[in-house]
Amino acid sequence: MFHAVEGTYLSMFLVLGGIGLLLGGTATGATLGNARPTSVHSAFNGAPVSTLWYMSAVANQLSGSDQNDLFPGGCQASDQIDNHCPEIYSTFNSSVDNQTVLGATDFYYGVDGNAGSDIDFLSVVMHELGHGLGFIGTANSDGSKLGGQDDAYVANLEDPNLSPKKFTSMAQNQRALALKDPGALVLVGPEVVKASGGLVSGRRADGAVQVFAPSTYQSGSSQSHYDTALSPNELM
Repeated sequence: MFHAVEGTYLSMFLVLGGIGLLLGGTATGATLGNARPTSVHSAFNGAPVSTLWYMSAVANQLSGSDQNDLFPGGCQASDQIDNHCPEIYSTFNSSVDNQTVLGATDFYYGVDGNAGSDIDFLSVVMHELGHGLGFIGTANSDGSKLGGQDDAYVANLEDPNLSPKKFTSMAQNQRALALKDPGALVLVGPEVVKASGGLVSGRRADGAVQVFAPSTYQSGSSQSHYDTALSPNELM
């Protein structure tokens, strides 16, 4: 859930229950972790496009200042750390390391990639921090925009099955269709295209990379991951 504060700054609060939330699970399934930006910012000094939202960590990098702390009312007191508002909230599932959740499967805490039959905790953390750093779209499932604006991530999405194909130029109903158009919704950012040469599937001939857009919208997953068609497997 997002809480909006009108103006050139929009504060987003995710209902995660705070750091340390017990994610639980069953013997056959569990949420390993989650992470989200605490806020998005636009029209700040250094913003490449003033009408786009930038995730807090990206906004800090572009502006050269801590954007969250410029708006002390934008972060709930209970969310602050040493009177500062963090850029990323993250939670990881400590229940995985018991016999109830996922049975004998535990987190592997080494950093050598030799997780065996366990789950590589480092990969989970890196994946979730990727979301916190900005690999996440803010478009709603009905195609509406967060606070009436696009974000810097969805600005690099397109779907050639629709006209116009650029996500940010579509009408709301077209964006809703694009978010549920498997295999067609792609990231076309120049850095993504440049780095996609090692993919053997999930990549268009021009280097654009497929985004997860199943025909049934999945909150928290759709638009904010690469498609499962990618091979080899990618972090996001």
